[in-house]
Amino acid sequence: MSEISAVTALLRSTLAEHEAELRLWDCAVPEGADPELIPPGIPAGVAELLRASNGLYLSHSTYLYRADQVLDRQFPEGLAEAPLPDGSPPDDPSRFFFFGEACLNPLLVDRDGTVWRVPDEGFVWFTGCRLEPIAESVDEFFRVWIASARFRDLDGVDPDDPTDSHWLQLLRLSGLSA
Repeated sequence: MSEISAVTALLRSTLAEHEAELRLWDCAVPEGADPELIPPGIPAGVAELLRASNGLYLSHSTYLYRADQVLDRQFPEGLAEAPLPDGSPPDDPSRFFFFGEACLNPLLVDRDGTVWRVPDEGFVWFTGCRLEPIAESVDEFFRVWIASARFRDLDGVDPDDPTDSHWLQLLRLSGLSA
């Protein structure tokens, strides 16, 4: 069992145990997607996420797509003018695979397996955005940005009131965050 599978199983069981009592209804950790429903040719890390949990609903504005959504959510042309860290636009925006959203802005996997995001800068992302790398792999992204307190940076959780985030509460209950 992969680390992603083990952690999602822990989160799923913790949520099932505490969901009603604590009203943790603003997050969801579904069972993994049927392998036949996972589209062929998607990045390996995204396929692993889908096998572990068919999408993750982390908050109203941050989630990872389900197997039946992921191909319909591709919009590389929206990244055509988005500057990379060196200031240049991507030579081929289709190198990025959209697999979720953080603050309603894209989460992306590059062909090389690195994870990128369009940071929330207060405007609609495809009208002028920039790209920044945030993890060397989907596995690292999951461990560092989804299954730890660093989630607050991804989701824009108010550091003065982290109890407002049901996902952060679930991470604490699961022992993944203090």
